[in-house]
Amino acid sequence: MQGAIAIVLVLGGLIFFHELGHFLVARSLGIGVKTFSIGFGPAVFSWKGKKTKYQVSVIPLGGYVSMVGESDAADIPPPFTPEDSFAGHKAWHRLLVVASGPFFNLVLAWLIFTGLFLFGLFPLPEIDRVLPDSPAQEAGLAYGDIIKSINGEETPTWDKMNASIQEGEGQPLYLEVERGGRIINLTVVPQYFEEKSEDGATFTAWRIGIAATGRAPQFTVAQAAALGLEKTWRMAKLIGRFVGRLFNGEGTVRDIGGPVLVAQMVKQQADRGVSEVLFLSAFLSINLGLLNLLPIPALDGGHVLFCLLEALFRRPVPPKLQSMFVYAGFGLLITFMLMATVFDIFRILR
Repeated sequence: MQGAIAIVLVLGGLIFFHELGHFLVARSLGIGVKTFSIGFGPAVFSWKGKKTKYQVSVIPLGGYVSMVGESDAADIPPPFTPEDSFAGHKAWHRLLVVASGPFFNLVLAWLIFTGLFLFGLFPLPEIDRVLPDSPAQEAGLAYGDIIKSINGEETPTWDKMNASIQEGEGQPLYLEVERGGRIINLTVVPQYFEEKSEDGATFTAWRIGIAATGRAPQFTVAQAAALGLEKTWRMAKLIGRFVGRLFNGEGTVRDIGGPVLVAQMVKQQADRGVSEVLFLSAFLSINLGLLNLLPIPALDGGHVLFCLLEALFRRPVPPKLQSMFVYAGFGLLITFMLMATVFDIFRILR
């Protein structure tokens, strides 16, 4: 039951925040919103604002925003006027509206990471255990050491330290280590590590052979916000590299996780605690934001592309042509979703 609640809250929350971005930017630009729905399907209950109908629907996975003149320029029900029409606004206005959903997902990830840093849920880079016959042991690292910097770059958290190790890609790392109140300098060469999980996925990383104490550092709000922004950027780059592998042939569709895998991950993290669910939520929010910016007509990125073409050629893309590309995009997305779901099921069966 706990896992099911976590799945609904995480997936529903991410999509709701995405739609909230569209809603707030549309209203700030004077674009009319007919309906703002939390969830899909028939309304459980609703209330009417000055012009917008707000509702909570029966399926609590996400939500949607229905704007005036969004799909049909002539669809302007009272009390809305032609000035409220989405289609009647400038191309850059429409671009801001469609791009605001993915942007809000990135903002949400930043807020989550900031909170995790602020409340001490990322541990210090303090060593609790050095594995035998590991690079760390060979380098002279010991229990209680705090790794202050790697290659001259500060490592205020274990997460940042690990990121610096991965970015080194096996090259010698020059560590500044605090031991007993004094600073010493050590050099360590990471080893490549590969492991298969229970579902058959392969995880690879560079390791030096240490474990964390779990002791948390204290950050100010400004420090936590800066670290949260850096963490969001690093995660976005990681996801961007993964997507790039799919397009340059280094990756395959089998590497894509579908809704079944996402639900399974949320359930697993729910069993480990709130902080793990929040971390996964931030990661999924970045995924949702970046993937929605891909120039596929059925996604926000496709509509951004249409707006850019309109601004460039000073005329809108013909509606029939837009519809044709959108239908093709939907077909492509559904195909990928079905394939990802099948691969998810095969992983579970393995």
